[in-house]
Amino acid sequence: MADRIWMLMALVSLASIITAAENVNYTFGQTMVRFLGKSPNFQIYPNTSLSSYLQLRFSKFEERDSSDKKVQGHSVESLASADPTWTAGNTTTSDGTNLTYVRMTLKPADSQGFSADCPTNSGRRMLAAPSSTTTNATVTVTLYFGLDQNTSFPFGQNKTVNVSKGGLKFNVEYSDWPFCNANNILSMEIDLLIKGDAAAQPAVSTASDGTQVLSVPIGDNMTSNIYFANYAYEAQNGTHNMTVGVNATTSGTTSTVTLRLPNPTPNTTVYYDPTVTSTESGQGGSAAGLRRTYLSALLTALLSAVYLLA
Repeated sequence: MADRIWMLMALVSLASIITAAENVNYTFGQTMVRFLGKSPNFQIYPNTSLSSYLQLRFSKFEERDSSDKKVQGHSVESLASADPTWTAGNTTTSDGTNLTYVRMTLKPADSQGFSADCPTNSGRRMLAAPSSTTTNATVTVTLYFGLDQNTSFPFGQNKTVNVSKGGLKFNVEYSDWPFCNANNILSMEIDLLIKGDAAAQPAVSTASDGTQVLSVPIGDNMTSNIYFANYAYEAQNGTHNMTVGVNATTSGTTSTVTLRLPNPTPNTTVYYDPTVTSTESGQGGSAAGLRRTYLSALLTALLSAVYLLA
């Protein structure tokens, strides 16, 4: 009972500190997650006795047309300044796994410059919003962590994503986005950083199933491997498989992953779940030197990491 009371107090503190735009740490086992301010921006320390970390900073999302041009008024250029709402809590999955979640919810219509109206040259609106002042667009990035046993999360009908004990995962979700054309997509950018705010230097490869694998050296003989699926569904248990583009670029002090998320028409929702991220010691691949923590792709953070309701 005392442990549960302590955890409840910690969660209240976590949500209130994030809302106040301060940093907060959460430690479970050897792993620590540090939330930075009010945006979906967090650092993962795979070993608290070391200073190495991988930082994921969800920076912006914007609608783009078939020529990859940004659709005017259909973007949130800075999630950090968009004043999202934060919630945190404990939950238990159907198999009895206890875990903690942190969820960021954002209303794009409340962001400066966002409008549900389409520019006159953008083509026919496919998922029309009532007006520029009445859109219900919502973004949610969710991060799950502190799992007390191995478990799995649904991703598609009769399909799952496995996450190990002590692991992390994030979701990206959105619905009823006011796309201006059936061929338009939603672009979401995630910056990758390592210790010292340095740009990560990921090595990119493609798995046999099309998954994009980013292997990021983070120092202290540690490497984080992030797996981005090349598809999304219309719901967590959905059946409509939609293509997701993944592009990683590094330029100067910036390393960015750009997700090209689909227009779900005739559906109105999209659920994207980057799969497991593992962190392992680089000691020649020996069993004694291998240690994994897992992050599956914030956001519902997040990171889960995103729910957009229009």
